[in-house]
Amino acid sequence: MAKIKNTTFRYVTPENAVGFFFLALLVSMSTELFTNGISQKLFYFTGYICVIFVLYGFVKNRQQLSQLAPVLPFVVALFIIGLVRYIWFLYAKTDTSQFSEFDLNNLRNYDLGGKRFILSVFILSTAIIVSKYMTRKIVVLGRTIIFVGLVIALLFGLHEFYYVTHERIKLTADAASSSSYMILFMYTTYLTLSKSPLRSKWFLVDIFAAVITFALLMLCDTRVSILAFIGVTILYCLYNKNIQSYARNKFFIAGFAGLIAVVISLTGSRWVEGIHNIQNYKTDSSTSLGARVAIWDSGLAYSDQHYFFSTPLERTTYAQAFIKENHPGNTEGYNNVKYNMHNDFLETLTLQGIMGALSLAFIYLSFAIVVIRQRIMTSALLPLFVLFICGLTDSVLINPQTAMLFLISVVISASLPTSYK
Repeated sequence: MAKIKNTTFRYVTPENAVGFFFLALLVSMSTELFTNGISQKLFYFTGYICVIFVLYGFVKNRQQLSQLAPVLPFVVALFIIGLVRYIWFLYAKTDTSQFSEFDLNNLRNYDLGGKRFILSVFILSTAIIVSKYMTRKIVVLGRTIIFVGLVIALLFGLHEFYYVTHERIKLTADAASSSSYMILFMYTTYLTLSKSPLRSKWFLVDIFAAVITFALLMLCDTRVSILAFIGVTILYCLYNKNIQSYARNKFFIAGFAGLIAVVISLTGSRWVEGIHNIQNYKTDSSTSLGARVAIWDSGLAYSDQHYFFSTPLERTTYAQAFIKENHPGNTEGYNNVKYNMHNDFLETLTLQGIMGALSLAFIYLSFAIVVIRQRIMTSALLPLFVLFICGLTDSVLINPQTAMLFLISVVISASLPTSYK
């Protein structure tokens, strides 16, 4: 019996435990686009283990928690935004008798999103503490998991587009745009895991991962996601030392420029459509871009009168009346304002007031503080860049699925060490 126990515990090493922890998060991320429930269960399971780990460290080994000191501003920022969102949820749910289904859906989204932000504090803290046990094997397996997840998501997306809806794919999300943001956070995680000395052996695979990501984004057909894809790819190439060695080659430069040209040409019709929408706004404001103008205008007017918490019902009632009066004929704006404000900062400001807007801004500010002072966590720039760009024209974090994948991407990016065993 003793021999069996010794054989069993021989495999329970810190490296294996850490490998299970990181890979569980990556499996959670990789399955979100084509399964229901599995991804969330894995995220929560991992999160609850991390809560126990951090609380145990607080009681028994506070010295271990001292490793969090360099990244404490960012950890605090995640906690604050989660706390503000959950407190707002408690405030808004006190009387929902007049809420529409859209108002109730917003309530549920912020409930889940707030809890996931708070849980991510424990996950990120644990990830930073145990990241010293990260091995190359874990990184390679992680990249493989994300890559396979992208391939399977593409197969599901192609099936949905060609055999089910023949429209912009949503996969498991409630909107095509939300799916595109989740795809981008998978992509930023893959890029983070690709930043290693093994990269040259994976060069073609990395290119294929980018092509698959772009194909998925084309199926989602969200303009800002294509823009974020181009931007984050260029950003990754600029700070990846392995790619910088290729950049001196004129053929590589020409090939990369040609690739960008292909991407732009394939999405050209959507950009031309957007330009026409802007040019014809005075005669036809009820378009995708025109709706955003009306929604943003109503949101700014509403936020001038509400500096603290507000309910979705109050906001929608005011915004629709404002659009009806100031943007007559803009039915797209009038109808779509009931969902969200189509801008992360404006969405947060109109519901959670100045406190909410500051909590969102603190994520970016705290990241800058950590990077400038400590010169660490630089890879987290990738998911934060995507969040900022996409958040300019849509409410990214309102969707709890998107928020979860963003948080996983941030955890992996922020905790990944510069060298492995």
